[in-house]
Parts: sequence; structure tokens; C-alpha cells
Amino acid sequence: MILLSGHIQDLTWSDILALGYTSIFGSAVSYGVYFYNATRGSLTTLSSLTFLTPMFASIFGYLYLGETFSSVQIGGALLTLVAIYMVNYKSIVGEK
Repeated sequence: MILLSGHIQDLTWSDILALGYTSIFGSAVSYGVYFYNATRGSLTTLSSLTFLTPMFASIFGYLYLGETFSSVQIGGALLTLVAIYMVNYKSIVGEK
């Protein structure tokens, strides 16, 4: 049996909609799109794009939660973008 702290009666409609949204779009649709693209394209390119997930989380945290970025985070984001570009550029040039 799963024990929950708090009461279900304390949930607002906004809480329920947020939970539903993250459950559907954050998992089911994302995995569907990922595996659809996995069958149609380069797995190297597709797998390199998964490194963007923490970047999107940081960006949405900044936009919606008022979080800040440190210079290390910005440097890591730039390094990630450069690495993704290099992986994808190599696969594009290698195909020609």
C-alpha cells in the first residue's frame, strides 16, 4: 500500500491539470515521438538530442519559477550545444 502525506482533498483543479499535463505530455507523448523518430532517422542524432532535456528543465525553471543561472550552468549549456552540433554535423557530412 502506498502512503501519501497530505490529503487528496487539498488538491486544486490547477494541481490536477498540471499532474495530467506532465503525465501525458511529459512521458507518453514524448516517448511516442522519440520512438517514432528512432525508427525513421539516425539513432546517433536522436540520442544526442536527449542531452537537451536538462537544458529545457533549466530554461523552464528560469521562466516559470524564477530560478537563476550560474556561470557554470551557462558554460555547461554552451558546451552541450556545441557537442550536439558536432555530433549532428559529423553525421550530416558523413552521409554526403
